[in-house]
Amino acid sequence: MHEKERYPVENICRILDLNRSSYYKWLHRSKSACEYENEDLLHKLGYLYAEFNGIYGYRRLTDELNARYKTNYNYKRIYRLTQLVRLKAVIRRKRPQY
Repeated sequence: MHEKERYPVENICRILDLNRSSYYKWLHRSKSACEYENEDLLHKLGYLYAEFNGIYGYRRLTDELNARYKTNYNYKRIYRLTQLVRLKAVIRRKRPQY
């Protein structure tokens, strides 16, 4: 943040009531295994979303993902990730039946 906006680190930390060492620790942290797995999962979700033309919501995406890749992901995790990247199902309009 301070590189992009050119704000001094001391001022940022004082406003946020944060130690500078904590800021630098956060700045230079490495990704966890869960974050790498979520990135891989987002690529798979994006592929499935495009394959089904955005018709599938998070529940059907979860079912398709678990069936295709033989995994066992929870609906809530898929919901959180789809909300993060704003993947929303296209609501199809019902046609009247005469």
